[in-house]
Amino acid sequence: NKLVIPENIILLFQPPYCPELNAIERVWQYIKQQIKNIFYTSD
Repeated sequence: NKLVIPENIILLFQPPYCPELNAIERVWQYIKQQIKNIFYTSD
C-alpha cells in the first residue's frame, strides 16, 4: 500500500497553510480590495 511515484514526477511539500504560496489568495485579496473601494470611498 505504498504510493509509487514515477521518475518524471517531483513532489514539492508545502506547509499546511501558506497563503503567500497560494495564488488564489492573491486573487481574493485583489477582489476584496476592489469591492472595498466601490463601497467605501474616501472623501
